[in-house]
Amino acid sequence: YDTGYRSLDEAAPWKKNDQVARLAAMIDDAERTAMDAEIEKEIDDAVEWALAQPHPEPGTLEDNVYEQT
Repeated sequence: YDTGYRSLDEAAPWKKNDQVARLAAMIDDAERTAMDAEIEKEIDDAVEWALAQPHPEPGTLEDNVYEQT
């Protein structure tokens, strides 16, 4: 926000009504910590997997982009 597209004032009502924060407040701290750790691990595993994949061949750049006629 505040990069010219939307102002901080315009974002304030949305942040105030943030449903993720509201629901997080309903979960006890231990459960929330465990959930956050599980989510972080899932993200770390996905990033590790993605980085381990080979780079695509340059000749495949347009594969599955345009309809084959």
